[in-house]
Amino acid sequence: KKELEELPTQIERVEEAVKSLETRLASPEFYREPADVVRGAVATLEKMQAELHDAYARWDALEARRNG
Repeated sequence: KKELEELPTQIERVEEAVKSLETRLASPEFYREPADVVRGAVATLEKMQAELHDAYARWDALEARRNG
């Protein structure tokens, strides 16, 4: 139950981080950075998106179990 209560806050935090990084990646100036910085940012975004997907899936599973 506690996990179910904490997931919305966790999801919101990750969504904000994704949004911030997507804004950074959308800037043409960002791509003037060294290639390793760009690759690192893209990898981080992919990791955060996977984390978000997993959190939503977990939330759905916990809700389904709670609602029986």
